[in-house]
Amino acid sequence: MPYPKNHKQKSREAIIQSASRAFRKSGIDSVSVPKIMKAAGLTHGGFYAHFESKDQLVAEACLDGMKETIGFFRKIAKNLTPSESLIKIIEIYLSMEHLHKPEQGCVLPTLGSEVRQQSDLVRNSYTESLHELIDLLREFLPESYKNEAIFIVSSMVGAIMLARAINDPDMSETIIVTCQEQLKVHIRSLFK
Repeated sequence: MPYPKNHKQKSREAIIQSASRAFRKSGIDSVSVPKIMKAAGLTHGGFYAHFESKDQLVAEACLDGMKETIGFFRKIAKNLTPSESLIKIIEIYLSMEHLHKPEQGCVLPTLGSEVRQQSDLVRNSYTESLHELIDLLREFLPESYKNEAIFIVSSMVGAIMLARAINDPDMSETIIVTCQEQLKVHIRSLFK
């Protein structure tokens, strides 16, 4: 019995989503292609029918992870004012849940330390993901403060990266709480 016409596309999407979560949880180098294929419910042999290399998969998984993050934030911000949207995004991004569930969160803090040593293909996707998050925040900022999005994203990503990297739970929580509070103060000052 032949596969449905959309079988290949659905398989490809399952591989990308599986890889995106696995890379965010464990890092690029810690996740093998066979592990990704198994998590997607497919055999390892089928990988090259969908991707030329692991780098291509990493690049697409990075973009997919950011697409998921952007979609989630757009949904959250749907009925809020611009300042409320920014504050809500900051509260969600700089939360203990995001800290402890990297596979469900943003690709930027999770892959940041590894991407520098990856191929241009992967680095380009990571850079595009960064621009997408910055552009999203710019949508909510007053015209004269559009570049504040760079500061906000850098602060959020850096806080999560540091809080995940250290082995002091109290300091991790302090980093998250302090950065969240200070960014919210900053946002409120932009809308006065």
